Amino acid sequence: MEGTLKIKELSYINTTGIAAGEMKHGSIALIDSTVRVISIIPYDDLSFKTLSNIQEISARKGKVIAFSDKQGAPFLRGVCAYVVQLPDTDNFISPIIYSVAMQFLAYFTAAKKGLDADCPSNLAKSATVE
Repeated sequence: MEGTLKIKELSYINTTGIAAGEMKHGSIALIDSTVRVISIIPYDDLSFKTLSNIQEISARKGKVIAFSDKQGAPFLRGVCAYVVQLPDTDNFISPIIYSVAMQFLAYFTAAKKGLDADCPSNLAKSATVE
């Protein structure tokens, strides 16, 4: 969800973040060859369930960019358009590693579009008072 928010804020691309377990509840109907899906899939007990979702996305011609670790990456190559291998970490801190990777993706996407990622428009950078 953090990655979705950062991509919206920095690159002005309309994105939607959903949990992998919710993919088959309507969202899969929107997949076609114009859709890019970013999947965060560290190798764990649920990896193969998420891999099943990725295979369904690929079957509908959606393009998947997967972020995984050393153990998970081999299962994703050949199914995904791109696989970004992140360092192996303890499950406790892996959300931090994957969030940072999503922030880098948002930053470099904005930069590629020629946008100033350090000064996004219409974004309040301070807390507002009620």
